[in-house]
Amino acid sequence: MPSLTHLLVAEHAVLAALFDEIDGILDHARSPGEVNRLARLVEGVLRRHGSAESELAYAALDQMLAERGELLQLHQDHREIDAHLARATIAPDLHEARRLLRRALAISRAHFRREEHSVFPLFERAFNPEALEAFGEAALQRYLDADRDPAALSQSPR
Repeated sequence: MPSLTHLLVAEHAVLAALFDEIDGILDHARSPGEVNRLARLVEGVLRRHGSAESELAYAALDQMLAERGELLQLHQDHREIDAHLARATIAPDLHEARRLLRRALAISRAHFRREEHSVFPLFERAFNPEALEAFGEAALQRYLDADRDPAALSQSPR
């Protein structure tokens, strides 16, 4: 069974590939509505990703991260991403919608790197391998459960 950190790194890679595809599509978008729909897609996948992280591990590490001053940056990233995506979903101007969505994608990529370099190593130190595997199993189960009830995976806020 893969550990939670391995699953999250893999999910980051999939999301980064999706973002690369969206970046390529943005240049060909002909209306703000097309970009608005792409922004809603990104909102949805990030909501699911963030809720999985929050529920499965961050609560246990909040104190450690706060002591290192990193928790504030992670929460700030989430606020910035959410704000850019919210504005991109309703932007009436094509160029502004593109700019906002691209900025949200860039912040998300930087956030993933920050997690992988500072947060995930804390996971590895804070939890024994069996616990990380149990978290990984719980994460996989969440995705399996989402096949039966897709709304269940996205109900929790980031």
